[in-house]
Amino acid sequence: MAKYRFQLLDGRHAEGSTTDDLGRKVQKIYRKGDIVDTDKNLAKQFNSPGCIKFRKLADGEQVVETEAGSTLADEYSKMTVADLKALASEEGIDLGNATKKDDIANIIRLAYNGD
Repeated sequence: MAKYRFQLLDGRHAEGSTTDDLGRKVQKIYRKGDIVDTDKNLAKQFNSPGCIKFRKLADGEQVVETEAGSTLADEYSKMTVADLKALASEEGIDLGNATKKDDIANIIRLAYNGD
């Protein structure tokens, strides 16, 4: 069983391998909105300030595929306070005394934008 579960928020990603109909080993390709189960912390490896490629999913979280053209602000609005706090913690972002969803999202945005 995979240690981590992520939703790919942007672009494409190759992770792991599978066997095709002819018995050949091929890489699995994930697209925006896909769920990636892995033993690697992809958020830590690929996310950077201003570019969130992976969102770590909570245990048992159901995911609705991201619509084409959605913005990062849209992604924050879909996240719970607990998700936002977890993202801030994973990224080493100090939230100070912020407890409201909008305040937490704004602090994260500022941290990624370098403001």
